[in-house]
Amino acid sequence: MNISVKGKKVVVFDTLGPHSKQNLCFDPSVAKEKWYHHCASYFYEECQKKGIQLITTDIYFALSEKPKAICMRERIDVDMSTSLALQKSGVRLAVIRNSENPLYACRFFWNLERLTSYFDHSVVVKGVKDWVSPKSHFHPWFIPHAYYSQIHEVQSDFRKKKFLVLIQRNARIHWLRRLYVSGLNFIKPLPNFVNQEGYLNRLEAIKYFSQYPDFDLYGMWWDKPVRYTRKYDESIRKSYRGAVEDKFALLKQYKFSLIFDNAYLGGMVHEKMTDCLYAGSVPIYWGAPDIADIFPANCFIDFRKFGCDFARLNEYLRAMDENTYNDYIKNINKFISSPAAYNLSQEKYTGDMIKIFESYF
Repeated sequence: MNISVKGKKVVVFDTLGPHSKQNLCFDPSVAKEKWYHHCASYFYEECQKKGIQLITTDIYFALSEKPKAICMRERIDVDMSTSLALQKSGVRLAVIRNSENPLYACRFFWNLERLTSYFDHSVVVKGVKDWVSPKSHFHPWFIPHAYYSQIHEVQSDFRKKKFLVLIQRNARIHWLRRLYVSGLNFIKPLPNFVNQEGYLNRLEAIKYFSQYPDFDLYGMWWDKPVRYTRKYDESIRKSYRGAVEDKFALLKQYKFSLIFDNAYLGGMVHEKMTDCLYAGSVPIYWGAPDIADIFPANCFIDFRKFGCDFARLNEYLRAMDENTYNDYIKNINKFISSPAAYNLSQEKYTGDMIKIFESYF
């Protein structure tokens, strides 16, 4: 990736991990396991069109002549040393962004007011809006999807599709993190947050639906024992079909898809919802309490309406006729062409970020 900052509006991207150097986080060929695989190259290219050069911190610090620059921070830790070093070099701390949930990025959220106080803009989930520093301007976070300009209508053949699928990695947040979050949430309650894991719902779903041959489980690491308990092993063995090469192509084969987000928190919706909708697979959802404010309620099946009872859910799904199912697909197609779908797109997200960047130059 050829990088030149001469005559450019420079944005320093402060992040962590194996892709945090040499602008690798913007290269789709090496960022396949991260959220930014969905829109990073698009984001980078659109910024380039506007004369905005995104660079990682190592590139900035290696420059012999430091240009005028702003910082965008995407990290889940609380170490501010790199950001403060950038600030000391004359970089304005413009945007802090976090897409993880409190069960994973626990220290980040419990220090949110202090961390956001350094930055002019904070992009975090809506459920923690009240915890953002009054010094920082709040923007609701969503994971941008790349489907808006590519898919304008979904097709779904009720009679040819398989019944039900769950696609998820077998990964559980360590019990010490969960205990830490539980204790802190008791001391300082997080608005609209329930200290309950989607992971347990997934295990219970596997246990229940594994009794039926038309339920399929896909994802990495299910061939390994479940952490902390072995009572689900036989259910997993019966329903597990392996890892997934093309998740989107697989979703298109199923009438319904189980989606249990990792945390019950306002605005905390990950990419699986849009993946299912644009694949024409009706989502069965548990997670963000405000999900119906983000996606139309007639596009998905809210697991909470069944009292989180898998037997009641199963009865409803198996009794559904073709006309009722096609109504879900019609509603999904209405959503796809609506402003609500655009508001969750990489086009909308990138445009909003570029406006913030340009306001500094």
